[in-house]
Amino acid sequence: MSAMNLGFNVIFFLDADNWFEKDHVESILRMKTEMPFLDIAASYRNFVLREGIFVEPDSVDHEKRHIDTSCMCFFETSFFYYYSG
Repeated sequence: MSAMNLGFNVIFFLDADNWFEKDHVESILRMKTEMPFLDIAASYRNFVLREGIFVEPDSVDHEKRHIDTSCMCFFETSFFYYYSG
């Protein structure tokens, strides 16, 4: 809410124990220019151990149906949606 009130038009979330991969933010913004109708974007997640070892997804996560907070991006068009029924 604070970011919206401060006039930001794109909001990415990032949990304290996560990071964005190189060019992640740029790729999402590029996707928005290619598909301007997008209100919300979600990306895949990777599991990486502290040692930097990439963990292969298990059989459930292999379907890439789960996203967490750090995978979400909200564009200004999604900030205020009024359902009129």
